[in-house]
Formats: sequence, C-alpha cells, structure tokens
Amino acid sequence: MMRSLAGLRQYFPAAVLTYACFASPLIASPPPLEAYGDLPVIEDVSISPSGKRLAFAGKIRGERRGMGFGENRKPLGSFSPNDLKVQSIVWGGGELAIARLRWTQKLGMGYNINKIEMGGAMIIPTNGGKPEWVFARSPSMAPIVAGYHGTRFIDGKWIGYFGGVRYARGGKAEGYYLKHNRAGLFAVDLAANEPRQAAPTPPEGHWRDWLVDDKGKVVATLDRNGSSSAWEVVNDQKKPIATGLAGNGSIGFVSLNHDGTAAIYSIQDE
Repeated sequence: MMRSLAGLRQYFPAAVLTYACFASPLIASPPPLEAYGDLPVIEDVSISPSGKRLAFAGKIRGERRGMGFGENRKPLGSFSPNDLKVQSIVWGGGELAIARLRWTQKLGMGYNINKIEMGGAMIIPTNGGKPEWVFARSPSMAPIVAGYHGTRFIDGKWIGYFGGVRYARGGKAEGYYLKHNRAGLFAVDLAANEPRQAAPTPPEGHWRDWLVDDKGKVVATLDRNGSSSAWEVVNDQKKPIATGLAGNGSIGFVSLNHDGTAAIYSIQDE
C-alpha cells in the first residue's frame, strides 16, 4: 500500500491527501447512558409450523409488543408485555401463539422472603381474539405457569402442556385457596383454554419434570427430592431408568431422542 501511495502522489497529490484523511479512524461519540440498560429491539421470534406466519416479541416504534404476522407482514394479533420479561414466544399450531412471561412478585407477611420470580403463559389468537393467560378460565387453578413442556396436535386440537398449581377447595364461604405451590402437569386445550391434569402433583418436598410424546402421553418423569437431592427418572410403566444425586446443582429434561425411545436430561453442578 505504501508503494502504491508513493506512485499516486506523483500524479494525484490531492487524491492521496483525500484518501489519507478518509482512511484515518473515526472516533464515535459514546452512546447515552440509558442505552446501556435498554432492552434489545428483538427479544424473541418464532416461525409457525406452516412457515407462513411469524410470532415476534420486541420493540416496535419504541413500544414493547408481542405480535403475530401473516403473509405480506399482515398483523394477526398482538399484546403488550409492559414491564414483564419475555422468556420465549412459540406457536401453538398455526392459529395461536404462546408467550412465556416472567415477573417479580412481592410477597406479603407470613413469608420468609420479600419477593419471588414467577412465570405465566399468554395465549395470543391470530384471528382477532383477545389474548388471555393460560388457566385464566379455570377458577380452581393458580394464575401461574411452572414450566412449559411442548405443544401437540391430538384429536384435531392443539394441546399445550404446562406445569400448573391447583387450588384446594375450602368451605362454602372460603372457596378456593392456595395450599401448596407444587406443580403438576396439565394438558390445556389452547383454543378453549381448558386444562385437564395429565400427571399428578409431586409429594411434599419433591419437584418433577416430564417428557410428553407426540401422542400426548407422559413417557418419562423426573422426580427430585428437595431434602436429599436424590433424583430418579421413571418411564411410563413407573420403572426406574436412571438415578443419581444432584447435590446443590440442577437437573432437568432436555427432550426425547429422535425416535422417542430415550430420554435426554441435563445435570449441572453447583
């Protein structure tokens, strides 16, 4: 490059001077402080099973929105997450999107902590219907989601599998109340937002994870004992297929393998 510039200087001294000026590095001014804490423009995006629709969570003209788009970028439905955290947005078939959201909930008296991280899932219709929370039509269910376990097409319906907490039933005056926060597995008809219990709630002091096959059958259950950290994976016949100790680490299912004959799990040390 130096040899080329020397040759050019003999014939085009002005051009070489101009090149040298523009080749010098430019120092940009630093961004404003608020930019460092700003959320990304795109938080998550998902393509429908047909490949013709898009679900999007992010900023549009400076406002956070969750939206569905059809062909030619036609808006199909939207909601505003406000200050909720968008964990993911997925499709529940071709007509419904599911936004998984999280927020920090302040706790009142009677708790040994001040606040807790909680999660929920919102069903977003693409036919102009109103978005609503999973379990919103079921007064016997707590308005939270404790894990998402996939969506399956069964008997002509799209079914979403969510961890959920069922309220206990008190007297006539008391109604429903929260007896515990242990989650069971619920199959939710996404179009009607109607849940049915697909796997039982674990006993006190235990936590569970599930794998569901393409027919909606629970084929593997992971149970962890909170006090001993012992864990066990059982198949649909309740036969143990893996055991161990997690210590202070975490363990959870990843998925079934390619043909659904084996469970894949992940374990992480402290």
